[in-house]
Amino acid sequence: MARTFSAAEIRLLIGGANITGESFAAVLARPTSAAAMTLFSLWDATTERLTFCLNSSKQPRLVIAGTGASGGEIGVTPGTNEWNLYGYDKAAGSVPPRWHHYGLTEQVFHHANDTTNLGNPTTQAGGTMRIGTGVEGAMVGDIAAAAVWPTRPANPDLAFELLAFRLQSWVDLNPGAGVILDQAAVAQKVNDFTGKGANETAITGTSVASTSVPISYGGA
Repeated sequence: MARTFSAAEIRLLIGGANITGESFAAVLARPTSAAAMTLFSLWDATTERLTFCLNSSKQPRLVIAGTGASGGEIGVTPGTNEWNLYGYDKAAGSVPPRWHHYGLTEQVFHHANDTTNLGNPTTQAGGTMRIGTGVEGAMVGDIAAAAVWPTRPANPDLAFELLAFRLQSWVDLNPGAGVILDQAAVAQKVNDFTGKGANETAITGTSVASTSVPISYGGA
C-alpha cells in the first residue's frame, strides 16, 4: 500500500533527520508524470535547506540551499508509472553526492558518483520534513516509504541494496527518520517508525494508492 500525491504534502516534524555535513536517504516511489518533482524536502523554521527530487528524465537531483544543485546520471532512464527505489549519500565538505537506484521492474542496481561538488547544508535544528513538496515542484505519483539517515553508513551501496527487497530492512538500518505510507485511510496519522519523533503534523491532499507495492513487508 502507498500514498498518491498530486499537489499534496505530508508534513512531519524533523525528528532525527537533523543533518550537518553528511547524509543518506532513500525513497520508494512511482512517478506518474513527465514533469520534474520533489520526493521530500527538509526545512528549518522558515527555509527549505535540502531537497531530494527528480528531474524531468526521472534522474535523482539534490538541491542544498546556499551551495547549489546537482543532477545525477544513473545509467538508466527510470520508467514513468513504474516503482523505483531512489537514494543518495553525501559525505561532509564540498564533495559530489553519490546516486543509488533500483528499478523494481528492471531489477538492476545502479550506483554512480555525481560530478558537481555540493557544500554542507545548514544544520537542521528543529523544523520539518515535507514529503511530496519542495523547490523542484510537487510530487505526482505514489510514495510508499521515505527515510533519512543523518550520517552515512560505512558502505552506502550495500545499505541501499538491502532496502530494495523488504521494508523491514528500512527499520533494521535505523534511520534518523522514516515513514512507511501504508495507512488504510488518509485520516490515519503517519508516524515515524524509528520512534524519534518525525510524526505527521499536517497534511494537504493525498489519497490511498490503488496500485500495489512490489516489495515485501515482512522479514527475511
